[in-house]
Amino acid sequence: MDEINKEIGRKIYHQRKAINMSSTTLASLSGVSQSSISKIENGVQTATFSTVLRISNALGVSLYDLVPEEYSNSLPVAPAAPIDPLRSQLIAILNRMSESELELAFNFVLTFLKLDINSTLKGINSLVKSYESLSEKDREYLIKTFNSITNK
Repeated sequence: MDEINKEIGRKIYHQRKAINMSSTTLASLSGVSQSSISKIENGVQTATFSTVLRISNALGVSLYDLVPEEYSNSLPVAPAAPIDPLRSQLIAILNRMSESELELAFNFVLTFLKLDINSTLKGINSLVKSYESLSEKDREYLIKTFNSITNK
């Protein structure tokens, strides 16, 4: 059972890091204390089913994404496709927004898309190509550098 808890903790950690979410933010969104999040991720504390469910909802992923594969394969219904953590987080954020917040966000996006951003997009495109050409180690270093600048 210890290995299952450690694997669930590792999966929570990797899902959280995949979307650059801090453990403090995950704690706030899930209603689970930050210290418990840390202990669960490190395999020191066993998470209850309801805790794992709250964490999966806050991360915008399914329980299948947090359960070790050898166990998720034996569950009655497997998810149709892997879930993209960034898309899931965006959907989770949208689901928590009020009608007026959704309307404001929608109008902001429409306004942004109407702007002439071709030159900006060209710059972003070359930046993305440069990023993609980096080694995995260099990408991690770059991400850590940006996160330290933004205090994440």
